[in-house]
Amino acid sequence: MLLAIKQGLQADQVGLDLVQEAARDVTGDEISLDETAVRGALDPEAFVRAHAVRGGPAPEALAESLARTRTAHEALRKTISELGGRRERAAQELKSAAEAIAN
Repeated sequence: MLLAIKQGLQADQVGLDLVQEAARDVTGDEISLDETAVRGALDPEAFVRAHAVRGGPAPEALAESLARTRTAHEALRKTISELGGRRERAAQELKSAAEAIAN
């Protein structure tokens, strides 16, 4: 919140009074929140838990993203390995063909 930043406050230093002040500055009126709601809205752990969407920071979403990434990484590793083997075989065939032509 801009008002907190201007006052040099950290999130854990923001309280209902400051939120109400900011609401009055922006809307001209107070908002219906209590101190518990303000604390919950500014709690970083609650924020993370609340964002349990694909690609979000919640532990379950992060675990799912990591599992997808590991699966994709393994598939790419396998493809790279297979392509390396094909390249080696092609190089050997080319060498054999060049030797046959030279002889």
